[in-house]
Amino acid sequence: MDKIKIFSGALLLILITACSLTDETTKTEIDNPVPEKSEAPEPEKFSFNELESWINLMPGGSDSFHLSGDLVITENSGLNLKNAQILEVVVFQDGKQLYEFKPETKKGYVSEEESAYFQFSTKRGLKISGLLKTEFPIVVEVHLTDGDENMVVTVDKVLVQKIY
Repeated sequence: MDKIKIFSGALLLILITACSLTDETTKTEIDNPVPEKSEAPEPEKFSFNELESWINLMPGGSDSFHLSGDLVITENSGLNLKNAQILEVVVFQDGKQLYEFKPETKKGYVSEEESAYFQFSTKRGLKISGLLKTEFPIVVEVHLTDGDENMVVTVDKVLVQKIY
């Protein structure tokens, strides 16, 4: 009989504890409602699939600076994708302009309504600027237009490789 009283008392204690926890949980949920889902972050307007910079130090030719990249422009960039084009590329290091050039470009579309991409590069390589320090990264600006809007896409910390 004592075992039944102990078992009944333990069971009653468990039920009271469980009920109080349930009440506590319900109260907490009411006091601190679950926040509404926030909107998805805004998709990127521009992205680089690739951006490479190097100096060609191979024997048999003049030393030259090269830059190539793949730039993707999305529909929310503010540019008319059909008319978008790269005006120029400007390269800086330590706040000083090293190069400004009209790149060779090839344009394509993932979808004309959703995104366009540009493959761009220096035409043959540029004469190496005396200001270029290959041990430090460069900053690349890609200047874009659609005829109405002009935009600049900037990429910091682009490493310059040496090719021998």
